[in-house]
Amino acid sequence: MLRDAKARLGHTTHFEVEVDHMDQIGPVLDAGVDTIMLDNFTPAELAAGVALVAGRARVEASGNVNLATVAGIAATGVDVISIGGLTHSVAALDLGLDIELRPGGDQHRADRNSEQGAGQATP
Repeated sequence: MLRDAKARLGHTTHFEVEVDHMDQIGPVLDAGVDTIMLDNFTPAELAAGVALVAGRARVEASGNVNLATVAGIAATGVDVISIGGLTHSVAALDLGLDIELRPGGDQHRADRNSEQGAGQATP
């Protein structure tokens, strides 16, 4: 199935497959994927996965990545580390920009110019 999907993709399409068990890596590699995402693997499993892939695809680590774990994950030899917390755990910022429109538009700018003096730029 993966090999058929890869065959239908354009030559510029990057093909990435996520696995969550070590025994899935071989069949995914056989399909010729570009990147294998190892999801929720322990650091020891990540290192074993990197060794199994042996440069035949890019290896991405995902799951349970935070500031406390990222150095250990990087030490396993993975090529890419994904941090889902950047999207699903971020606090929202409610930022509004209120604009007051006045009748006459440019008149307001002209009034400010006269207050600043001749020859000064208007912000």
